[in-house]
Amino acid sequence: MPSTRKKVLIRSRGRPLLRGYLDPVDFREGGDLRFLSLDGQVVRLPAADVKGVYFVGSFEVGERLGERKGGGSRPRLQGLWVRVRLHDHEVIEGVLANNLLELDGAGLTLAPASVAADYQRVYVPREAIAEALVLGVIGGQRGKQRTRPAASASEGQGELFSRPAASSEDETRSVPAALGPVADDPR
Repeated sequence: MPSTRKKVLIRSRGRPLLRGYLDPVDFREGGDLRFLSLDGQVVRLPAADVKGVYFVGSFEVGERLGERKGGGSRPRLQGLWVRVRLHDHEVIEGVLANNLLELDGAGLTLAPASVAADYQRVYVPREAIAEALVLGVIGGQRGKQRTRPAASASEGQGELFSRPAASSEDETRSVPAALGPVADDPR
């Protein structure tokens, strides 16, 4: 049975990196974030103090969390590629889901822009965001090929293939006539 508590690393202003577990569906309570510390204590943090809640596979990511890896190329996930600037001028890039129903107004949940990132998702509370810029739209309708119904030979080609084939004798006589009069070569 899958666990409802996910491993998280929480970056906050003026505090060391916090490790713990949280329920990804029900972790906001009013203006606070609620999670379970490694000691088993329920901890409440004011959302205004939190810079990001990073969902990780392992707690050993530590201080490397959020470091940019790779060449800064375009992400491969479908969605809105965004750059979020926090109030302390730190920048987080990620992909926001195209599904507008996932936006709750309390914050943004981003998938990492780089496949080499040490985290699976990051939740940035609205209180921490100074600016959010859309860098691009990844995927969507533009990239999909539209199929057209096949046209019949008589529709698109006119009479090119519909008239009866000429005999080879008729063909040789009609070719020079189609080219027009041939001028004598003065050489």
